[in-house]
Amino acid sequence: VIDAKFSAYFTTALAFKESRVTLDVFTTDRLADPELLALVDRIEFEADPSLDVSSGRVVVSTTGGTTHVHEVTALAGSPANPLSREQLVDKFIDCARHAVRPLDAPLGRHFAERILRLEEVDNVALELAAVA
Repeated sequence: VIDAKFSAYFTTALAFKESRVTLDVFTTDRLADPELLALVDRIEFEADPSLDVSSGRVVVSTTGGTTHVHEVTALAGSPANPLSREQLVDKFIDCARHAVRPLDAPLGRHFAERILRLEEVDNVALELAAVA
């Protein structure tokens, strides 16, 4: 499953099928999903030197001959397109739910909010000790 997380082909297929890719969708069952694997086989990647490293373009050609193009000039989470505070917290909660010592959503939100306020505290060591 860990290799699938780093496969652009598999992740792209998941994005098409699920609309949103979170850690929950990377399961052993997905690795054997024939529909998903068939989609993986139909994906091609092509580097476009005219695009900036934080941008991208997706071109989808349908069997009916229609072509759809979507271009992103700044990836979500990049300096040019930073995540909102709520998006950061949601991402932290999702990751924390899959940690070796998982956190439920309320506790994950609590820790995320504390981490986001670290610049405001007088003694970071005390803050970190409180969450350890």
